[in-house]
Amino acid sequence: MNEITQWSKKVTTIPIVDTHNGLDKISPLKMLILEEVEAEFFSFLPDDWKEELFPQWAQLKQSSPVYALCSIDAVHCMGILFEGRTPQLSTYEQEYASLFQSHVYLGYLYTLPEYRLQSRARYWLDTIKAHYKNRGIWLCIEELNLQHFYELMGFQCLDTSSDTEQILFYSPN
Repeated sequence: MNEITQWSKKVTTIPIVDTHNGLDKISPLKMLILEEVEAEFFSFLPDDWKEELFPQWAQLKQSSPVYALCSIDAVHCMGILFEGRTPQLSTYEQEYASLFQSHVYLGYLYTLPEYRLQSRARYWLDTIKAHYKNRGIWLCIEELNLQHFYELMGFQCLDTSSDTEQILFYSPN
């Protein structure tokens, strides 16, 4: 775990939520909250995401914890919850941001290719929803094929732009 946590000033472990009872079939996983993460941690992200995130990260890292679903030696899935400041939003996202002032903004949810189709993002999102049980979550996706996944996770589509961005949100019961 040292290799994973060396990039963070503070690390907290929270219990993984498994609403579908599949974790017993998987090697031990932990959900880590990494605070004030250094940009080098994100080396595994796609290049276009890094180009977008890195220039903003110095201003965002103090109020944007990274949640990483990890095994002993590797990150499987991670995402950032923007609780105060949001990353630079597209014009389309800016149109809806005022509707979600009490929500957290979910950005850069990424599952490493070798862990895809193994429910890692589902465990990650179930855990995030439990951790933020009294707050809503919103995000914008650019790949519309992800809509079905988010809807299965309890998110609702608010709007789809003409250039394939989509605003989704989750509100706790």
